[in-house]
Amino acid sequence: MPHKITLAEYAESWLAARSSKRASYQEGIRWAKHLTPLIKNLRPDQVTVVLLKSWLQALRAKGLSNGSIRLCVAILSAMYSDLIEEGLVSVNVIQQLSSKTRAEYLKSSHDPRKVPFLPSPKDAYRVYTWLLEHRGRPVALAYAIGAFAGLRTSEVRALQWSDVDFARGVITVKHSVEQRKGRPTFCNEGLVPPKNGTARVVPIFDILLPLLQAARGSVGLVCPGPEYLDGRLPFLRERTLSEAILDALRALELPEMSYYCSTRHSYASQWVLAGGNIH
Repeated sequence: MPHKITLAEYAESWLAARSSKRASYQEGIRWAKHLTPLIKNLRPDQVTVVLLKSWLQALRAKGLSNGSIRLCVAILSAMYSDLIEEGLVSVNVIQQLSSKTRAEYLKSSHDPRKVPFLPSPKDAYRVYTWLLEHRGRPVALAYAIGAFAGLRTSEVRALQWSDVDFARGVITVKHSVEQRKGRPTFCNEGLVPPKNGTARVVPIFDILLPLLQAARGSVGLVCPGPEYLDGRLPFLRERTLSEAILDALRALELPEMSYYCSTRHSYASQWVLAGGNIH
């Protein structure tokens, strides 16, 4: 006899149980925005491969990229794995998709070989100098830490002086900034662990050391936002950094690219070109 619980009913408690995971908020958004309109009142055992493929076609018709569709499917697949363990279904229907359908709807079209980057540290230093003159030290230093230490943008924005060890010549990456609007506050001040969940240590190379020393502080954010007051932690906005890098690249007649490409991606590319191990 089939269980009467619907996917929507199961999803409510399933998503709530995952609230401690960093990805849970985005999972809830994707479920509500993209999957809820499709599942209606279906029970888990009523979802077939044919129906699942029609959902993929509907998501594509909404304009979702393969990457976004893949994230939605990943939520369903994880949910079905738990449904199997609880004896509510016997098969993970997502795993029954053909390789042809997976290639059409789930395979990313992103080609990393075509992603732009600054090929020379000298170009990155020119960008830093321009930002220092035209956008101020916090923005310029944020760029330098991303370009010369490889930190993610969210990690740079969260970096505090207590994380910078000048004696050892290292930066300990302990936090990243997470946007908090409309989400549960289980982490203070918008700070969460870095992407991999654990702290890591990165070296302060010679090109970055004097830039950090020139701005050296003892407490607080290394790159504070314009409203850094009263011990609060208002961070630099990502939009501020993105707009600043485009202005700098245009002014210096360098190829236009995103803030991420001009910092972390450029750092990694230069590292590999110099013979470093990407791992």
